Amino acid sequence: MRKPHAVIIKLDSITGLQTSRILARYGIPVIGIADDPRNFCCRTNSCKQVLTANTSNEELIDTLIKLGEKLSGKSALFLCSDDSVLAVSRYRETLKDWYGFVFPDNEIINLLMDKVKLYQHLERSGFSIPTTYFVNNKSDLKEIANKVTYPCIVKPPRPTKTWFNYFEYKALKIRSPEELYAICDNGLKASDIFIIQEWIDGKDSNIYQYYYYFDKNHKPVINYTSRKLRQWPLELGEATLVESCLNEPVPRESIDIFSGIQYQGIISLEIKIDEKSGKYFIIEPDVARPNTSIGQVEASGVPILLTMYCDALDIPLPPYTAPNHTGVKWISLRGDLLASRGYNVRGELTFKEWFNSMRGVNTFAVLSIRDPIPSIMDAYTLFKVILRFAGRKLSRVFKRTQDKTIFKP
Repeated sequence: MRKPHAVIIKLDSITGLQTSRILARYGIPVIGIADDPRNFCCRTNSCKQVLTANTSNEELIDTLIKLGEKLSGKSALFLCSDDSVLAVSRYRETLKDWYGFVFPDNEIINLLMDKVKLYQHLERSGFSIPTTYFVNNKSDLKEIANKVTYPCIVKPPRPTKTWFNYFEYKALKIRSPEELYAICDNGLKASDIFIIQEWIDGKDSNIYQYYYYFDKNHKPVINYTSRKLRQWPLELGEATLVESCLNEPVPRESIDIFSGIQYQGIISLEIKIDEKSGKYFIIEPDVARPNTSIGQVEASGVPILLTMYCDALDIPLPPYTAPNHTGVKWISLRGDLLASRGYNVRGELTFKEWFNSMRGVNTFAVLSIRDPIPSIMDAYTLFKVILRFAGRKLSRVFKRTQDKTIFKP
């Protein structure tokens, strides 16, 4: 009997690519939906079909309805971006006849995805978070700027396209009151309110990710922990090198933000250990979707995506599987090359340390022998970027050489 389909929303992302490959390895027929079908992730052979739609608005819903009418039986939905989570959650009643999905109700999704609401909730509930302020206008900033300890972090309630129109990254590290005032106008244009948060001192390797899967009865059926080794951009980016962590640095009961909110579905929670005090702080969750390094969880023998597929379609869940490997390493090669260069420039990573860190890497974000085209296209894109960079450097060197040349009669 043929298994029901899995529909991956936002296939044109590393998360979408890994999710489609993992589900296909379980023998599940996969259909992808992407904003940009030309993206290298969409060249995967793990999908039976790739559809194009804006994955953050009603166009996605229309596409899902048309697809659902063509497929026989229900399919399982896998959402691989915050925008797609919000879009599908708003229209869950419209889609439930064609699709199975497991995520909490709108109120909980909005609570966990809006960082203003989230940090206020965590602070009221007594959880350990960095000291946090909220800026609605310039008057707020005048009062807050003198209270803040520098460096600090500035970020929006949720990164949006408007935010990225003004800023390159989803969060900014601010080193002085002058820098804070300098970004204030654009911060308030990019978002009605922005967040200022204490910087937690410590290396990127002090960051841990706690994964959970809560079934439809709100029972935690999967727990898993990993540790970031590198990330890009440095200090405030996505993981590029991650290892499994069987010994959790903080007991789960200390960061149990879920008991009182009836959560269901997949979620990962990021914490950071302060270098000086040894205290931990909750940074933020990835809500109702797998995150960038989801392949590392599965490589450790934990079938978190298969569990979600079965739960969405009311199929008996696979038996609980505890992580059966220690030191499993996952890497996003392109991002890690950029990150490694950054750490090297800052004097935090020698070639020998980099070489040693690559030992044990056995899971890749993009590279795959079974599915080679995405990695070939990704490498080609990276090669073009390197050539353009090298060309600009050579051009500047040539120009300086010409300027310094003295022609004698």
